[in-house]
Amino acid sequence: MEWSKLKNIIILILLILNLFLLFLVGGRAQQRAEAQEEIKKSTIAYLLKNGIKVDEKIVPWDAQYDLQMADRDQEEEERLARMILKEVKERKVGPAVFKP
Repeated sequence: MEWSKLKNIIILILLILNLFLLFLVGGRAQQRAEAQEEIKKSTIAYLLKNGIKVDEKIVPWDAQYDLQMADRDQEEEERLARMILKEVKERKVGPAVFKP
């Protein structure tokens, strides 16, 4: 195969890859925008539920909010609980006997 054809194929592959990556970044930006909008709606709904009227226009929504998620590790929780219970059991053994 000629070098010019090979270069064109490589350029085409890189172009397709860049378009795919651009699509991924655009999707994340869209998700972030939707999450921000949901935060706005739920915040105002929560305030209204608690009897606080707020005009959406006066709330400073320009601040960026980092969304954080937490996952539970039940195995680690059980390990820590066993360790704590073991320490509590060892402390309840009884008074120490001292010999003079």
